[in-house]
Amino acid sequence: MYLVHYRSAIRNLPSHLQAVQNLTRDNPLQQARFLNLDSTVQNRLAFIATIVQAQRQHQGALAQALIKTGEGKRLHDLARSQVTAMLATEADLLVQRRNAARQNINIYLCLFSVDMVISLLLIFFVIYRLWHELRLRLSTESALRLSNADLVAANASHNAILDSAPYSVIAMDMEGVIHTFNKAAVRML
Repeated sequence: MYLVHYRSAIRNLPSHLQAVQNLTRDNPLQQARFLNLDSTVQNRLAFIATIVQAQRQHQGALAQALIKTGEGKRLHDLARSQVTAMLATEADLLVQRRNAARQNINIYLCLFSVDMVISLLLIFFVIYRLWHELRLRLSTESALRLSNADLVAANASHNAILDSAPYSVIAMDMEGVIHTFNKAAVRML
């Protein structure tokens, strides 16, 4: 029964060790710990192989003496403490990475908020400028309509005054082109 578990462990151990080495490849401290763990595991396996070999050769007393030295337990405890140290380091790294991720999320959210505020301010500025320009344009158009109405009224008043004059009035430019005249001027011609 004991040898069944031993053989299964011997078969699966290289792939498990390779997985641990690959997972800790980015951390020099963990790689150093892995090398120590690998050495401890190899020593433990060699020690167990010695006991199994002694038992196979019917040297039960030698196998019992090797077990009583406590070397197997010492190597097992050493491997366990090395694995515990590696797991603790990985747990600390996980906490650090989570904190860094939270900090990055907080920075992103802050930048996003600032970006949104700036965007809203820009939108409000553009809307204000459009409103201001529209108001200015409407004011200018209204002033132009009033000016135009004033000009039409002034022109009508001017024409009424000219037409009511008993004498002829003809307005010409420097080249002799007639621009305006009154009714008296029409009667005179």
